[in-house]
Amino acid sequence: MAFMRFGYGFSFGFTIALTTSMYAESSPIKYRGKGLLLLNFCVSLGKIFGIALAYIFLDSFTSGRWRTMMFISGIPSILVLIGTYLYM
Repeated sequence: MAFMRFGYGFSFGFTIALTTSMYAESSPIKYRGKGLLLLNFCVSLGKIFGIALAYIFLDSFTSGRWRTMMFISGIPSILVLIGTYLYM
């Protein structure tokens, strides 16, 4: 579990900088500021979504329905994966 958490933290930290830089370099100047703002807003919205799921599904730090929480939290990622595949 600790290895998976490390892998998640590493990949999340790596992709935030990578996606921001890639978007900033590939977008037109006219839309760059709004797009970067939207990108960072969606990251913050995702964190709030995770907190809300934890509030709903976990009773405490040691008990709760964490498997259900992890399943539901993966649904937006799968939707983004499908949308990215179709768009790219």
